[in-house]
Amino acid sequence: MVSQFYKLLGYSINEIPASLETFSNLVHPDDKEYTFKMVQRHFEKRVPFLVEYRLKHKSGKYKWFQGSGQATWDDDGKPMRMVGTIIDIDSRKLSEEAELKRAAELAEKNRELEEFTYVASHDLQEPVRTIASFADLFEQSYADKLDEEGRQYLQFIKGASMRSQQLIVDLLDYSRLGKSREMIQVNMNETIQDALVDLSVKIKEAKATIKVDDLPTIAGNATELRLLCQNLISNAIKFRKAEINPEIKISVHQNETGYQFSVSDNGIGIEEKYLDRIFVIFKRLHGKTEYEGTGIGLAHCKKIVELHHGRIWVESKVGVGSTFLFVIPSEIES
Repeated sequence: MVSQFYKLLGYSINEIPASLETFSNLVHPDDKEYTFKMVQRHFEKRVPFLVEYRLKHKSGKYKWFQGSGQATWDDDGKPMRMVGTIIDIDSRKLSEEAELKRAAELAEKNRELEEFTYVASHDLQEPVRTIASFADLFEQSYADKLDEEGRQYLQFIKGASMRSQQLIVDLLDYSRLGKSREMIQVNMNETIQDALVDLSVKIKEAKATIKVDDLPTIAGNATELRLLCQNLISNAIKFRKAEINPEIKISVHQNETGYQFSVSDNGIGIEEKYLDRIFVIFKRLHGKTEYEGTGIGLAHCKKIVELHHGRIWVESKVGVGSTFLFVIPSEIES
């Protein structure tokens, strides 16, 4: 151990004496108390000695080592000598420290993002509440003066206000993705119906036909799964062919890995070279004047599916349509 000790620190055996004092002088000041406490514990209780500490290299820099030792005792129970090993763990410790630093920086950025999202969402709620309040006042004062069509429009305004308030709450929840992974039993039939209600105006305007199989109840996050379904249905409506009403089919089947859902359409389709690119955030395949949107919807879908430990992909043929498929495992750990 002595020759290895000198070699790891860059010294020759004649440069510094082999003594406890030499070792003490080489140990980093921040590690000295703990290191010698563990040595003393070994001597007193005869428990295994294994400790990580920094030693001063001949270059003047401190390096991390792992030391283990075993004392031998005389007949009177007094320690005579210590034998053991020393291992250079500097690279591992530096990697661990860098990883901890990255984790701390990421946590700080996530905290700042959550605070920003909370403030932005809180500010957005005020005008939505105002719209909802005035819609209620308008209904109380003028409902009897409106015809059937006017009352229907008013209900659309109230419904849109309520959904907007819920979406803002969902945005807050979405900003916390990955922090709380509590899963509940989610009825996917109800989830799809909620998504269809939110998209009712788009569906009506596009004269879309949507057929839905009987869907299972699965373990998942209700808000995330609704956003997933809403994004996929909205995407199928958006990228429709001119003069042809959208036809969308939502189905599922169970396999050995879980439930495989599919959302098929008769839209414009996607070129094969773009099939992977579409799930990258802010990547658009069409100009802003052709189709509205920011290019974030499918990236959200990918993130949601992956948070459920699943995967998502697309099969498509230009001019025929696309089928988005995603698998959610039968059992998901929280």
